[in-house]
Amino acid sequence: MLDERRFDAGEVQLNYAEGPDAGPPLVLVHGGASRWQGFLPIIPALARRWHVYALDLRGHGRSGWTPNRYRLDDYTADLLAFLARCIARPAVVMGHSLGGNIALLAAVRAPQAVRAVALGDTPLVLTGMRERITATASEADQRNARAEHPHDPTAAGTALARDFDAIFAAWRPAEVLPALTCPVLFLQADAAHGGAVADDDLAGTLPLIPNARHARFPGASHALWAERPAEVQAAIEEFLATLRE
Repeated sequence: MLDERRFDAGEVQLNYAEGPDAGPPLVLVHGGASRWQGFLPIIPALARRWHVYALDLRGHGRSGWTPNRYRLDDYTADLLAFLARCIARPAVVMGHSLGGNIALLAAVRAPQAVRAVALGDTPLVLTGMRERITATASEADQRNARAEHPHDPTAAGTALARDFDAIFAAWRPAEVLPALTCPVLFLQADAAHGGAVADDDLAGTLPLIPNARHARFPGASHALWAERPAEVQAAIEEFLATLRE
């Protein structure tokens, strides 16, 4: 259903998968230490009505590596280059976890390129993310070393924990979120079951987004569409239906 292609973002070659031209463009951006295949549970349904593109972030999947250059700014620049050169029309961007932070920054920096954003359990307050990454860094490094498709070890794990503040220096929610001009859907997992977003954190930040919708999935972990694909797909489809051309 999807064909993998390459894109020269300037500093790095990016791998991406592209589906059939079944409608307006929809760009999927995975989270840290993942790859585009993380969206496979929901891609078939999305590809029936949308022209789906799924990126591998630099240092991940089959994209090129840029050791120790994995700042939020770097990822955002790659996404903006992809939107400008490969799509060249306003697209919906859906990001999981870190991919959601990238999508939001792209929407603020190039509002003409992003018509809407869907967020899959994306931390808008980074305190909890820092704590989780620090606590699991060594285990993450070991898991990556054994993986069939490892990511650049300087993009996650111990390296991310060590350089967290520098990597996420561009994330200033009090500035970024109110500047959004497009519709935003927030898909929230359950923090008690491994979700990355606490209710209190979301309650303090989601109101900063001028045009936001919220769907919560009790009992779902951070990998919410892998566990609850039908329910999550329904929420996404309802949101996307308001955007159809």
